[in-house]
Amino acid sequence: MTVLFDPLDPARFRKIFGTDNYPSYTLCARTQWLEKNPELARKVARAVVRGLRHLHDRPVSETVAKLPPEYQSAEPSVDIAVIERWRHKYSRDGRFPESGYDAVMRVTAHSVEKVRLANIDARTIDTNEFLENPVLKETAPNEFTNPAEGAKP
Repeated sequence: MTVLFDPLDPARFRKIFGTDNYPSYTLCARTQWLEKNPELARKVARAVVRGLRHLHDRPVSETVAKLPPEYQSAEPSVDIAVIERWRHKYSRDGRFPESGYDAVMRVTAHSVEKVRLANIDARTIDTNEFLENPVLKETAPNEFTNPAEGAKP
């Protein structure tokens, strides 16, 4: 096998994407739904942030063990190796890095014609409003921590 591009090399990643962390996952919802369901949106955001914290703070083997079976490969060691290599690319707090907006638009424009032809500023369609909640502060208990360490299971 020949590796054509290793996106985990920080210098190459930055050169190609223009950012250290490419925000490849996002939660999308219509404005009308968010206006009617702000508490549910906060709960979803909180769950995502707790998952991100777990990914960063706990052994990768714990993350793999929590994956639903349909997302696990036949060999857990492969899952562990892949997640270990990629987890530093995920945000800890769920926020887009400032450099991520332009990177996402450039990459998406290559494969989605409507995006390529539109004049979209991703900063105008993104919000961290549902992440800005006191329960998301670093001091909040992490439901994924080991009960023996004093947090709720």
